[in-house]
Amino acid sequence: MDERWLKLPDIDSPEALNPVDKNTVIDRQRKLPNMNEFSPGVLGNNNIKHLLETLSPYNGNKELMISKIASNYTRIARTPPSQRNNRANNVLIGMSQCGLLIKQGDLITGQFSQLANEILECEDDFLANARFAKHLLEECSGLELLDVVEVIRARGEAVNLQSIRDELRSRGFTVTENESNASKIRMWIESTGAVDQNWKIDNSKLYVLIGATSSVLARWHSLPRNQRIFLEQVKYIEPYHSGDWITVRQLKRLSELAYGRNVFPEGRLRMSVLDPLVKDGWIKTKGTGGGRGGDSGEIQPLNQLLDLKIKLPIDGMTAIPVDLRDKLAIPINKIFEDLKSEDRHIKGVALELLALRLTSDIGLFPVCFRERSAKTQGAEVDVIANGVNLHYSRWLIQCKNTPQVHVHDIAKEVGMAVVLKAQVITLVTTGQIGRSVRTYADGLSSSSSLQAVLIDGELLNKYKSSGASVVIDWLRGNAYRVLTLKQPQVQQYDE
Repeated sequence: MDERWLKLPDIDSPEALNPVDKNTVIDRQRKLPNMNEFSPGVLGNNNIKHLLETLSPYNGNKELMISKIASNYTRIARTPPSQRNNRANNVLIGMSQCGLLIKQGDLITGQFSQLANEILECEDDFLANARFAKHLLEECSGLELLDVVEVIRARGEAVNLQSIRDELRSRGFTVTENESNASKIRMWIESTGAVDQNWKIDNSKLYVLIGATSSVLARWHSLPRNQRIFLEQVKYIEPYHSGDWITVRQLKRLSELAYGRNVFPEGRLRMSVLDPLVKDGWIKTKGTGGGRGGDSGEIQPLNQLLDLKIKLPIDGMTAIPVDLRDKLAIPINKIFEDLKSEDRHIKGVALELLALRLTSDIGLFPVCFRERSAKTQGAEVDVIANGVNLHYSRWLIQCKNTPQVHVHDIAKEVGMAVVLKAQVITLVTTGQIGRSVRTYADGLSSSSSLQAVLIDGELLNKYKSSGASVVIDWLRGNAYRVLTLKQPQVQQYDE
């Protein structure tokens, strides 16, 4: 490995890892930074230090920065004069989105940020690129992008901008049509060699860059929130202990101070947090066998946690339950196979994965699971999803792994649709849908503002063999049928 990797600065300090204040308001809307023209393709190279050095003499003067970019970078300089400054300004917009320029509200000041100054202080171009790549991974959803790519590839699908956009949307990201921000982020990270132009990850370089491989990142994403919070506190306080054992009670108190008293299940800290983290290789414990509430004893972090040189997200703002995150790559054929398992847990997980996959494939964004398979013994699961096409719609999707569905199944969803102000009720079953259920659904569509969509085992088998287009085509045809059912609702107002 290139010896320059050994010079990477260690930013794993208590100050850098201090948890967010409990009163901090988190923006729940997930977006990649709007890179605009801040792209190696536009600037001619992915040398971030060179760009900052070029603009450094004009630090604080936005207009002079625009003028310098407009004249110094060939692809912008060749632009017609009427567009040249706009494109140069778009470079500054992208830089501000990535934390390189200070903003005052929505106004870009042209003033370098602390991050930009740190990059300028790096002793060579390679270390500067590594510092910026680490920032993109940590603060600009770069880690999630790598996870997205790994999941797509594990499913045997082509990794391209379209599949990346689709997967991001399924995780709750707002992604515009034909958006290319993901590729631009990749090109900046590519300068370190941790990922290449085909999104292939070099885990040896990724490990040196952030202290974790893609498999460790996947394990982090699969941890429940309270386990992530506990590890965050361990990571924050460990430098003060320098390898000494840390009391569980102290970590519990810090976690509750930062995230509230209900962050851990009462009386089950050891069972729900400590034991799983020991089993997964994050910590080791001693003296935790007794003690009221499970907060007795001490812990010591292991290398899997200590080696991390980057802050990892605590709040997964995606609707996908953490225990399903590491199963998103399971192929669709395997999901259908597991639906027939004798093991109720395996069947339950398979049904949840089918609900997620189907929801995403038909262009909806899952918001939350209303019933988990652990409670329903793998028989049914409900998903609340959003649809955004020409208008917004809220969907209630009930998936059932039973031979038959009954009228009371769809009737229950009607009540929930009223409470949750949903517009579409979708009943999905691996079995059959009887005539009485179809009659009820048609009556609902014709007599109310609700719509009922019924997907049976026959259509699911076609989905399994031929892909999402089969279901999408069927939904389009069903929409015209619902239109016919609802037409009398407006005809009574015709003159």
